[in-house]
Amino acid sequence: MPTTFDPARKAPGVYVRVEPSGSRPIQGVGTSTAAFVGFTERAPNTDNPDDPSYVADWFPGKPVRVTSWTQYTQKFGGFFEGAYTPLSVFGFFANGGGECYIVRVNAGEAPDRAFSVRLPSRAGAETLEFSAKDAIEGITISVSAPPTAGEGEDDDARFSLTIKAPGKTEEKYENLTLKKGDRNLSTVIARDSKLVTVVERAQRGAALAEAAPREGTYPLVAQAGTTALVPQGFEGDSRERVGIAGLDAVDEITMIAVPDLMKALEEKLIDMDGVAGIQNALLTHCAEHKDRLAILDAPPGLDAQAMEDWKAKHPAVFSEEGFGTLYYPWIKVMDPLTRKPKLMPPSGHVAGVWCRTDDLRGVHKAPANEQLMNVIDLERQLTQVEMGSLNSKSINCLRAFPGAGIRIWGGRTLAVEDSEWRYINVRRLVNYIAESIEVGTQWVVFEPNDDALWARVTRNVTAFLMTVWGRGALFGTVPEEAFFVKCDRETNPPNLRDMGVLTCEIGIAPVKPAEFVVFQIRQMTKE
Repeated sequence: MPTTFDPARKAPGVYVRVEPSGSRPIQGVGTSTAAFVGFTERAPNTDNPDDPSYVADWFPGKPVRVTSWTQYTQKFGGFFEGAYTPLSVFGFFANGGGECYIVRVNAGEAPDRAFSVRLPSRAGAETLEFSAKDAIEGITISVSAPPTAGEGEDDDARFSLTIKAPGKTEEKYENLTLKKGDRNLSTVIARDSKLVTVVERAQRGAALAEAAPREGTYPLVAQAGTTALVPQGFEGDSRERVGIAGLDAVDEITMIAVPDLMKALEEKLIDMDGVAGIQNALLTHCAEHKDRLAILDAPPGLDAQAMEDWKAKHPAVFSEEGFGTLYYPWIKVMDPLTRKPKLMPPSGHVAGVWCRTDDLRGVHKAPANEQLMNVIDLERQLTQVEMGSLNSKSINCLRAFPGAGIRIWGGRTLAVEDSEWRYINVRRLVNYIAESIEVGTQWVVFEPNDDALWARVTRNVTAFLMTVWGRGALFGTVPEEAFFVKCDRETNPPNLRDMGVLTCEIGIAPVKPAEFVVFQIRQMTKE
């Protein structure tokens, strides 16, 4: 650009003026941020900024960002019987997830509240969790030293309990221990107590004396229940920023899972039609935003034929443009509470695999034929015929391979089989490209709509797609086969320019997965 002379410069000399290049590189947006909508053990702290669980301006249902399992436990608590969300978030991070948003949907009052308390050990860690058998308020647990010494080598590990409840007979248990035997705490409480149940949480390998509960009196406190929940609790409200709709305000989310929808089904809070209705609301939310996909769970306890029948009976579990996925069957993990195998929905673990695949290969790689970590088995094993039938119905199967682990064996969306959006990686790649270009071209707004602007837009978009093609995300041996960018007088005629509209046409050729690999082999005879 020619530099005009500044008449204010009167002294002879060399004057340098730096002109901007006009290049505005487009940066790729993130693709690996998940959201979980479900039940959590507790709500974040809003009172003490020095507490790790503190979240400023938190209100029931507000999405909260966490970047590790430790951060999740600090803000929302750990594992508990009434939810799959904690297990799902743990599986998300174990499988490669980096960050996610948590939307707590059990923050409202429930008519039948649960009362519980976790006792600290003498060493400071959590060791016991007591829960009221009925919704009785005011129960206290008092821990004290036994009045008489016990017999045996674990004398210093013994303790006594006194359990009180308003209007109930006091329960007192002496010379208890965490050691197996007649005075084992869990054995005695399960056999004799009419007020509480107990779960041992002591770390494996901890000495009995260190794992014993610390002396003191501990009241059972009310926990947010789930019995008052209705489908609207999951669907939420965009204006109130709660539930699924509350995620409207979080732009960076690219995948959403609602594992506790299945817990609500198991607790008979909703029926199968209610499950399909909420899943449809989630699919609708993703389709409206066009930058995120739903990861749906299949209902529990269904064999392959029943799974096909369920999907056929609920046509609302469908996404014409591929903004949702469905995974089957459930997975089996080790429950940290009971230390026994437990079945759970796979969506959280699958979300982690999506993130891991993005990091290692790129969003263009189908998140399939990838191993699920922290999974010990599947709810049921499927035959090749069953998997073929389910795959044709857009149900992604999980499969166990001897010597290769448990793997995701499907990469389809909930679009119809002949749709251009039937593959997860194609849908997510287009989302990535579209959002990256949208964010990276905001500078164009209010610029003069002329040939110079069109050339700059063409140059910047072409440079970005060249990078995408270079990573192997687009088909073709040369750029002309992989994409085109057209922004000129033909796409921007006078009538559109008069309306203030700039149009840039972009075409891409995504690489689709090799879903069916066929090797043709013939026998040759030597003449």
